[in-house]
Amino acid sequence: MQSDVDVLVNAAGITNSSLLMRADLDKLEEVIQTNLVGTILASRSLAKRMLAKRKCDRPAVTENESLDPTFKDRRGGCIINVSSLLGVSGGKGAAAYAASKAGVLGLTRALAAELGPAGIRVNAIVPGYIDTDMTSGMSLETRQKLTDSIPLKRFGAPEEVAEAAVFLATNEYASNCIINLDGGLSATVCFTS
Repeated sequence: MQSDVDVLVNAAGITNSSLLMRADLDKLEEVIQTNLVGTILASRSLAKRMLAKRKCDRPAVTENESLDPTFKDRRGGCIINVSSLLGVSGGKGAAAYAASKAGVLGLTRALAAELGPAGIRVNAIVPGYIDTDMTSGMSLETRQKLTDSIPLKRFGAPEEVAEAAVFLATNEYASNCIINLDGGLSATVCFTS
């Protein structure tokens, strides 16, 4: 028996720190497959289930309901994708990771447009540096340099990312929202063409 799932959080992420010209092809493919293709496939699978649930289990929205600004269509679900600040700003030695996480943002926007009419909301969180296994291998010097560059002078906690996901899952008007959760770091990054 299938259980109903109302919220999907695509939070898988791996990296391989290497300059693109030196990167092993298998490692590049693993990063893209995990971070981007995995997010695409999980989103597609759950969206199909959400659409089927909507079609079978719930009556259509009436004309009066659709015209009522206070009516909340709770028939859909919510997909939350976890991207990365590197998906927006890039970073030396992170070409595949940055490309995969940029792809997650593009996917988020496309799915918000595709699934929104069915009441399925799609959003993304763009974390900066968070205390996770992925950042635990940094040298103390690198970690200190990064901490000094963050306006709030610390790495984020996984619980803070989870709180952002809860907000996106429970706010029924949140769709196509991209939440930067980076301690202010994105405000200090210089983007050049």
